[in-house]
Amino acid sequence: MMHRVGQRMTELERQVEFDVIGNQSAAITVSETLRVVNLFPTGVGLFNRKELSKSERKFIEELEHKHNKGNRSTKHTYILNDKRLKKLKEYFLICVNEYSSRVMGMKAGVDLYITQSWANFTREGEYHHEHAHPNSIVSGVFYVKTDNETDKIYFHKNGYQQLKPETEDFNVYNSSTWWYEAIEGQLFLFPSSLGHSVSKIEKEGHERISLSFNTFPKGNLGSRESLTECILEEKIHNVK
Repeated sequence: MMHRVGQRMTELERQVEFDVIGNQSAAITVSETLRVVNLFPTGVGLFNRKELSKSERKFIEELEHKHNKGNRSTKHTYILNDKRLKKLKEYFLICVNEYSSRVMGMKAGVDLYITQSWANFTREGEYHHEHAHPNSIVSGVFYVKTDNETDKIYFHKNGYQQLKPETEDFNVYNSSTWWYEAIEGQLFLFPSSLGHSVSKIEKEGHERISLSFNTFPKGNLGSRESLTECILEEKIHNVK
């Protein structure tokens, strides 16, 4: 479920969420005299929970990792190219293709493929700083191990807000941060330019593990007739 920090969603926000995710009309009637048109919405995709096999979980949990800003990440940055995660990668690609088709409306003949992939390890007192993913189109975060009651992922509005008047209620137009529960086995897909972070772990002895990946297009992005032709091919990297 999506939340503005410390607030519940209003009926207007539920309608906006439905319009964005359900690909319905972008116009919403707020009152008898006001209709709101949602231009350029940001689509965050949430997919049904997937249970990892024992061997997949063991492989991820035992990956060698190094210090990152606020937490730790794996030394290897193409872990989904390992044959032991082949089925998991196939599942991610199915989700990516659904997102790119239904949310982004990408034409036939153009697909997204997974480039770099890595795991994040966050222990008590650690956090994952706010960041985005350059040189990527759509990024994904899959939660391997979480505390479903306390772990959250935060998404941050892009751009500097010079004036910020106090508001009576928060909604999708005046909020700068929204959060979701980080549920074990759930995959999030979102535009790579969207800032995001993960909360600090306060629970004693708890460790959160997530698997992240980036994507890039392959195929013909334009057309010869419109002078926009750009043919991109996938490059395969080994697990290291």
